[in-house]
Amino acid sequence: MELLRQSARDARRTGELPAVGDPRCLALELSTMLTGADIASLLHDDPAILTAIRRTIRRRLAAHE
Repeated sequence: MELLRQSARDARRTGELPAVGDPRCLALELSTMLTGADIASLLHDDPAILTAIRRTIRRRLAAHE
């Protein structure tokens, strides 16, 4: 979580993410998505789940632009 929070803060500072929203909330959202995708991928032995979550995360981050 701390790595995600710090990455969000750094991205805001460098202009990669707008200074809108709480980096802690974004970190929590991303952590939850990643953890859920990891569990689902392992349970279903389906690497396509990880590909799908990558797309979802990209869309979520793009919504901040």
